[in-house]
Amino acid sequence: MRAINILISAVHLVILLFVVFVGVFFVSLFYASNYLNYFIDILSNKPQVLLTLGIIILSFSLLLFLLFYVMHKNQYLKIKMKPFQKVSIDTNVIRSYIEDFLKNSYPKNNVNCLVSMIPDNKLEIIANFDKGASLIKKDFLLHLELQIGKLLSDQLNYHSEFIFTLNMK
Repeated sequence: MRAINILISAVHLVILLFVVFVGVFFVSLFYASNYLNYFIDILSNKPQVLLTLGIIILSFSLLLFLLFYVMHKNQYLKIKMKPFQKVSIDTNVIRSYIEDFLKNSYPKNNVNCLVSMIPDNKLEIIANFDKGASLIKKDFLLHLELQIGKLLSDQLNYHSEFIFTLNMK
């Protein structure tokens, strides 16, 4: 599982727990009328509590927004070419090369890909095929990985290691 998916799942869990806590709090206020009066007294006597709570929630929201922005900005692969300087390539370009190759190689299957960078400047390629695709044959994955490696080598001069995952959706 990619790190971004783990982080998004964790953020969803925190938000879900917060919403559940707020829901349980207000339901419990309904059944415990003495706490309801206490809660109303706090809000009427100290309205700064609402300001503090609002600032905390807005700060948390701003932090989440910034983290999602940083996680979803474009990723670039830097390739060092022999006679030239380093070149940066958007991962969307690599994704389009691989998707075109897979759609031409397997026209009966609906294919889409995700390409991302993992630490040490390695590519992670996740190819999503239809669940009903009749692809699994002997040595299919090895053959497909070699073909994609050749494509990356020929088109982008990328000779480093990459991770290829086939996902049957």
